[in-house]
Amino acid sequence: MDVSDLPSGYQLRPPRVDEASEIDRLSAASDAALGAPPSLSEDLIREFWARPRFVLETDAWVVEQGRRVVGYAEVW
Repeated sequence: MDVSDLPSGYQLRPPRVDEASEIDRLSAASDAALGAPPSLSEDLIREFWARPRFVLETDAWVVEQGRRVVGYAEVW
């Protein structure tokens, strides 16, 4: 996906370390909508981000609408 394909008002960027709890809440809401138990926690997200060779600035992304995180993805 090209960043220019995002709808107006949305922005793609790397997550900030202080957003782990917000990403945890987003993930929990997504899991609940699917009828599943939470698959992530703030601690687990921070563990993922601390893995060797994982670079937060290039290996993870958030989609932001306004000032709210509405999407998250990572690769490793």
